[in-house]
Amino acid sequence: MAFGKDDCELLYDTQIFPTLNGLDLEVIRVDRREHKDDLNNFIIRMLESSDMVIADLTYARPSVYYEAGFAERKIPVVYTARKDHLSRLQAEDSLRVHFDLEMKKIISWAPPQDPTFSKRLQQRVNYFLGPLRRQLKEEKRIEIDRQAFAALSVTDRCSKIMSKFTKKMRAKRFWITGLYNVSDIAAQRLRPAF
Repeated sequence: MAFGKDDCELLYDTQIFPTLNGLDLEVIRVDRREHKDDLNNFIIRMLESSDMVIADLTYARPSVYYEAGFAERKIPVVYTARKDHLSRLQAEDSLRVHFDLEMKKIISWAPPQDPTFSKRLQQRVNYFLGPLRRQLKEEKRIEIDRQAFAALSVTDRCSKIMSKFTKKMRAKRFWITGLYNVSDIAAQRLRPAF
């Protein structure tokens, strides 16, 4: 977003940050984060490690457009803008969303205390985070299963694998014959026949 603009600062402090914080998200705003890096490198690093970006297009800051485009290569971007910036009747380019982004779903706000903005932002963020949360939940479940499997003895692991294999093969209508222990087969060969 455009930094140092009173309406944008108020929007962030009263709407964006509280909404995202209420969704239990880690909120990073680069101008409020201490770092030793070059600012541009820091921004790119933060974008690369983020799961989602919110880009406010108010005041048509070129850096916001660049960073949103960079992020959109790999992660979802939620676009917001002051309501009057969505009108083509604006004479000044810096007070209008560029035509390339007009087709995006942009959450408008006016004034910064807009009573519906927070709810609309939350809905849009949840729309994008739903699949990510499901993916993280599935990855956690897989890791728990992996750890539980690793804790089993080798015999129990083999038994579990054979059980799963047998179940899958029977579901596909394959005939399954039991596997024999090598030592059992060797013992049968050594028995004398009467």
